[in-house]
Amino acid sequence: MINGGLHSQSTFTCKMGDADFEGHGLFGYDPRKEEYTGIWVDNFTSAPTRMTGAYDEEQKTLTMFSTVYDENSGLEMKQKQVTTFVDEDTRTFVIYVVVEAGDNEQEFKIMEMTSKKRKE
Repeated sequence: MINGGLHSQSTFTCKMGDADFEGHGLFGYDPRKEEYTGIWVDNFTSAPTRMTGAYDEEQKTLTMFSTVYDENSGLEMKQKQVTTFVDEDTRTFVIYVVVEAGDNEQEFKIMEMTSKKRKE
């Protein structure tokens, strides 16, 4: 947490196939719009990704939506990211691509991970 707890700053690194991935995010709550907002940058995309979403207290989930640009295809894709706060130390994070199919939308899971708080 940064800025006196107003914002969350994150860094994520991993190996994706043969490539090294590095991403950084800055997230917070916008009281004027009454929604969570964020921005994400990484070494796989050339433009920052803006996100907006809401927290569901009953489900303990933060759901964020964004539009990302696929460098390979040249297409924009809608994404949904769901963070579930399982317990004090555990989070799950799932990313879906959202595809319009007629009057409906279909979601396809493209990534899922679980993180645990480091014991100090």
